[in-house]
Amino acid sequence: MSAALPALRFSSADVPPAQRTAYVRDVLADAVMGVDLHTVDGGTPELALAAQPLSAGIAVMEGTFGRPVQAMRGQGRVAQDGIDSVFLVGHRAGAAVACEGMDRERIVPGQLMLGTLARPANMIYDRPGDLVVMSFDRAALRRRVPRLDADSMRLLAPDAPGSALMQSYARLLLRTPPATAGAQWQAGEHLADLAALLMGARGDAAEAARAGGGRAARLAAIRADVERTYRDPQLSVAHLAQRHYMSVRQVQRLFEEDGATFTAHVQNCRLEHVRRLLASPAHAHLLVASIAYEAGFSDLAAFNRLFKQRYGATPTQLRAGEVP
Repeated sequence: MSAALPALRFSSADVPPAQRTAYVRDVLADAVMGVDLHTVDGGTPELALAAQPLSAGIAVMEGTFGRPVQAMRGQGRVAQDGIDSVFLVGHRAGAAVACEGMDRERIVPGQLMLGTLARPANMIYDRPGDLVVMSFDRAALRRRVPRLDADSMRLLAPDAPGSALMQSYARLLLRTPPATAGAQWQAGEHLADLAALLMGARGDAAEAARAGGGRAARLAAIRADVERTYRDPQLSVAHLAQRHYMSVRQVQRLFEEDGATFTAHVQNCRLEHVRRLLASPAHAHLLVASIAYEAGFSDLAAFNRLFKQRYGATPTQLRAGEVP
């Protein structure tokens, strides 16, 4: 990826067919991705891309391609742009990939490939794919892994500890980008911590990475899980802990260290769900109780008390616009 990757959302379907190949080749691949990109069969590219810069020299990118592709970085391009970044590529679906310096390999879903833009590269994917790419300035990783070995393409073990967590965190950052420059910087540092753990950080550096990026990624994954499932009245910290292979106390501690609790986060999600529906004319025919139950509340008395505490009005008053 380019050293100055911009935030972007792109789909080749938005480009007129006659201009699509040139646009993907000359603008997207050349200027943004820092590679020469071609379809293997010579057909028109079918590509969707989302990219998000984080801290200096750290970025995430997600891409899907609808037909086999070849991505190349020749010696001339490497010498010209001088980019010295390390990347990890996660594969949502299986694939076969042929890379310069690496035998043709079968990649299983979720497996990570490690590489660098500081060396010539030639990658061929033999089928449509869905990738997440995490790119790091080499210096950001060397601060954490002094003996960093990232000068050739190689596949990490499919079950490498932390691999799935890192990829889910990267995709979460793309779905919900950090809102401020400070939050972007912090997310980038957390992502570098996760990469360092995968690349062999040891001792104090590993402990710092687990306390930083490891903790942040786990909390983000758990929060996102709650935000998907809060409407289930049976949702509990025990169910959540089991899904994330953690103990109940570990989950509780993550929230406590962030100044919150699991229960409060679930309640906030449910209350905001109710507030949105009460303010929506399309849902004016629904009873307040029906909305509360649909949001995951099972005790109406507790719901009414929490709602009044949060919004300073009853649900009926808020629906009628009678908010103090």
